[in-house]
Parts: sequence; C-alpha cells; structure tokens
Amino acid sequence: MKPSAVLRLALYRTLAVALAALTLLSAVMPTPAFAADSDQQVKTVRVGWLVNNEGFQEGTPGERLSGWGYEYLQTLSYYTPGWQYEYVSGTFTELMDMLEKGEIDLMPNISHSVEREQKLLFSSNPEGTERYYIYAKPDRDDLAKGDPQALQGLTIGCNSGVMQTFVGQQWLANEGVTCTYKEIDTGGASLRHFQTARSTLSS
Repeated sequence: MKPSAVLRLALYRTLAVALAALTLLSAVMPTPAFAADSDQQVKTVRVGWLVNNEGFQEGTPGERLSGWGYEYLQTLSYYTPGWQYEYVSGTFTELMDMLEKGEIDLMPNISHSVEREQKLLFSSNPEGTERYYIYAKPDRDDLAKGDPQALQGLTIGCNSGVMQTFVGQQWLANEGVTCTYKEIDTGGASLRHFQTARSTLSS
C-alpha cells in the first residue's frame, strides 16, 4: 500500500474516533437550561424558608407563598435574570447550619454581626432596619418612661441563641442594668409566661 494511502487511512480512523467520542459526550453531558423566550441560562438558587415566620415568609414551599420577605426576593429576581428560586424550609438554626455548609445559597433576614461575617457573605445594602423592643404590662407605667434604670433587678423573658437577646443584654449591660434572664423556647411560651407573671418582661 502506498504511503499516501496509509496516511489517508490513519486520518480517517482518527476522525472516526473523534466523532464517536463527541457523540458519546453529547449524550452523557447535561445541557444547560435556559429561561423561556430568553438566551439567559437558568441558575437554581436554594433559598432558606423560615417556618412559622408570620408576615415575613408565609406558606409552605410548593404551595402559595407570601410575606414581605417573599416579595423582596421576587423584586430582587428582576435584577438577577435567570435565577430560579428553590425554597428549602426549616427552623432558623437548621437553615443557618445549611447555609454555612453550602446546602442552601441564600437566606434573608439574618442580623449582621462581626462573628457571622467571618462565616457568611452579607450584601453591601441592608435588607431592612431592625428595631428591638422590651414589652411590659399596661399597669407598669414606671417602665414606659424610657429610663433603662427602671429595669434594674427585673426578670426578662428571652429566646436563647438569637440576635435580639444578645443585643438586648449588651444594651442593658452598657446602661449598667442588672437583670435576670429567663430563656424561653418559643414566642408563644414567652407570651404565656408574660401573661401570668407580675414582674416579668418579654424581649
């Protein structure tokens, strides 16, 4: 066989192998998804959905969702074409763990702190403004004058491990106020304790 014929045969075999490899790869590799009527590639963004968060995130993923936190994310999606939200429900602690492990991508309504900034990436613009309150019964006029010293020696009901409690305790310490803190698991339990106690406040 002539050298030119051998070279041609080798070239054909190489092309055949390359085409077969490309065909196999196109069958195995996933193709990117695109939004309807758009050339924008779709990116699934897993969002933490806090259960029992009335007013902010209401409803169950897979059903009708509402709340201003939900509307905020919908507005944000106008500036992030191609984002498709996948909501993942859980308690605050569960969702924070998932966020730190990379099991979800985004979680709204997290209070900023230096400690959390070491683990999480916060947006440069705040989502909103937080205000924390200590509630007292209507008959405690002495607590309604805005003087922190009036709280001296009282028992304050609070939720453990949340930013509101930490900030409240730090504020009172800065004001030189010493209180007893009673940790309560849920807001409903806190309200029941508050209604039955005479000198207990709720944060």
